Amino acid sequence: MRGNSLPLCVFSTLKVVEPETRMIMKKCIASLLVATFAMVQSSAQVAIRSADMFSEIGEYYRAYVNAQPEDPFAGLETFAIREQVGESGGPHLWDFSEGPTDQIRRFDYVNPRGTIVGASFPEAPIAERMTLEANGEVKWLLFDQIPLVGRRVFGAFDPLFDEIAIVFDQPIIDFPDPMQFGDKWSTSLTFTNSLSVLGIDFPIRVTQISEFEVDAFGFIELPNLGFGDVIRVNELVSQTDAIESNIFGGSGDPELDAELGGGGTTFQDVQKTFHRNLYFIRPGLGIVAQITSATSEAAPGPNFQEAIYFVRMFETNKQPPETCTDPSAVNDLEISFSGGRALLKWGETDCTDSYRVEFSALGGIEGSWQPLGETQGTFMVDPLAAIDPIRIYRVISRKATSTIGQ
Repeated sequence: MRGNSLPLCVFSTLKVVEPETRMIMKKCIASLLVATFAMVQSSAQVAIRSADMFSEIGEYYRAYVNAQPEDPFAGLETFAIREQVGESGGPHLWDFSEGPTDQIRRFDYVNPRGTIVGASFPEAPIAERMTLEANGEVKWLLFDQIPLVGRRVFGAFDPLFDEIAIVFDQPIIDFPDPMQFGDKWSTSLTFTNSLSVLGIDFPIRVTQISEFEVDAFGFIELPNLGFGDVIRVNELVSQTDAIESNIFGGSGDPELDAELGGGGTTFQDVQKTFHRNLYFIRPGLGIVAQITSATSEAAPGPNFQEAIYFVRMFETNKQPPETCTDPSAVNDLEISFSGGRALLKWGETDCTDSYRVEFSALGGIEGSWQPLGETQGTFMVDPLAAIDPIRIYRVISRKATSTIGQ
């Protein structure tokens, strides 16, 4: 078949998995030519999915962290971290095989039912229990891991500081599924707690707004776990603390105060602070390192120079998900037409992160393919399908390559 001799209602499916190419002929379904491809996407565009994160009960990891003061209310010392932070973009090599080993944190993923936090978080199926091995201090994070959505966090509990568990007004998705270089998102959470002043407990309200960006990518080397691909998530956190207004002189009449405040308990902002977290997330191993800046009244820059925490994973029982290298080709593409538009839809294929749809108005000759769009879904609409007498479409299944060094 060549040139214009190709019938208009031929449906051709090409499966391309480099370096092989083979053609499979399918029946005619529309007066357009349709080609589908599968392609391995190279190098940097690593996509992190729910399966890469810790979410199975029984999983654990251990991580080194720099020394913390014995008095938890004492100020945290900062240390230079410039070489470990680096610039945005990539690819970079973060050599975290060496670093502070003063303390060890162990993270266990357990069923929250029957634990100290279970009753406070009835909707959370998973609890992350962080234990400081030196003294047994424990902190809790309650969440759910939802494929194609991300990690939904319900709240936390630090018995050392919190009288009661911190239950967020609304759960947040802090790490969406998927994540890859260039992605940006934000979260906002509010919770109430109490502050003890001279032995008297006062209600406080805390509001945290986080702005996230996957701002860098490359490779990371870890103690005992070797090297592998990684993305870096840069989070800027702003926290506003507010105290119940009556502390600053209410009328003493609850009904009057409620009326003046618009009803209910009112709070007055007393402090706003900022800090940054850098999360290094590796396919199959989740968050493998974290660097946290000092808290300040002004937002620290994205490539801050001093940190208060440097955490590095060195041991885990998490088994990386079964890896695949070749995305499957779409073999059930269908086209329907309405009002000069074309709807392309297909079934989900194995080992695929995204689909790129292209079209050609010149019979598919080399150099004639133009992008229609890219999607992680299984459909796309061409609003200009009627412009050309004939359009050939192809759907390219794409898979981001990744390597986990052990």
